[in-house]
Amino acid sequence: MIIRLYLLILLAIPQLVHSQGKETDLPAIWGIAKMTFLVSNFQVAREYYGRFLGFDEAFTYPSDLGPVISFKVNDRQFLEFVEDREAPAKNRLVSVSFETGDVEQIRRYLKYNGITVPDNTSVDGAGNEVLLVHDPSGNPIEFIGYNANALHIQSRGRFLSEHRISERIHHAGLYA
Repeated sequence: MIIRLYLLILLAIPQLVHSQGKETDLPAIWGIAKMTFLVSNFQVAREYYGRFLGFDEAFTYPSDLGPVISFKVNDRQFLEFVEDREAPAKNRLVSVSFETGDVEQIRRYLKYNGITVPDNTSVDGAGNEVLLVHDPSGNPIEFIGYNANALHIQSRGRFLSEHRISERIHHAGLYA
């Protein structure tokens, strides 16, 4: 009996250690969550992404750059826009966001691997946990954990036009 208990403890220790989220463990990244861009005019974005491409505008939320309008591709992917009258003269990519279940673990993993990261994750204006970093070419890469009370999750099952041009964001191209 004691030997069986000892074996069970020995077998459980690696699982317990692994589940602690060591800095070297990369948590799952489930795919592209959203793409956020600068646009010179919200109305033009609404006409193009809403009326022409068929995506429904789901909600608006505040950000450091100004209000963000969010169009739904599906229940987990969004196209988002921030209005900036000077957008044509700027890099229009605000961020490519990847969904993960553990944003803090991503932060620790990146830090452990020599990537410059903020000291903490933050919460965006929609209520999600986020981490913003930049790739070696300066492209803004965001990791996002959708929180249950956040606007993205609260919109689940709604704002999904049958007329949208696509039901999934398959890839993102970045200049390097």
